[in-house]
Amino acid sequence: MACGNSEERSSQSDKSRGYLIYLHGAIVQQQGPEAVSEQFGPYLYQTILDSLTNKGFQVISEVRPKDAEIGSYAVKVQRQVRELIEKGAKPSEITILGASMGAYIALEASLLLDNPEIRYVTLGLCGESGINYFLKSKNKFKGKFLSIYELSDSRGSCAPLFENNLGASFSEVAINTGLDHGFLFRPLDEWVEPIITWRLNN
Repeated sequence: MACGNSEERSSQSDKSRGYLIYLHGAIVQQQGPEAVSEQFGPYLYQTILDSLTNKGFQVISEVRPKDAEIGSYAVKVQRQVRELIEKGAKPSEITILGASMGAYIALEASLLLDNPEIRYVTLGLCGESGINYFLKSKNKFKGKFLSIYELSDSRGSCAPLFENNLGASFSEVAINTGLDHGFLFRPLDEWVEPIITWRLNN
């Protein structure tokens, strides 16, 4: 199914790893599915979706409208998850993966869903602005969380958001590709494989 600015993509695969809602970075929202950064090169949106599908997920994704905002789009994700559950999916079968701006949306959605069984993965979220944005909610997160960050990126560890939070389980992986924030522009094994391992063990 082709991707477009208003078209949602739900890929078919075996459901061994469950459903995965993929939330892309801001550049795809601004430029479309073939976005290119002057600094980091092409954002391989379709390739990322295909890679995650090939890993056994049923992937749900769309290119957000240019005017989409974090809070309002998180409400849409909440609705998507509730629809999956109403159709028979277990919360433990659902993973929400957000990259950069998509990671903001993923964490906002987690606050709305308030479900300890849903999994969330963030890529390149926690720079100073990301930490400050979510500090007010640090004791409200519920669910299973995995943060992946790149050592050459200014966005670092999300651990401060989950300290002393009894409602959330938190894991984190630091990778070192030398690609700065561009690490999330393509489906690198360095971040894809930790998601698979974490999904199997959590």
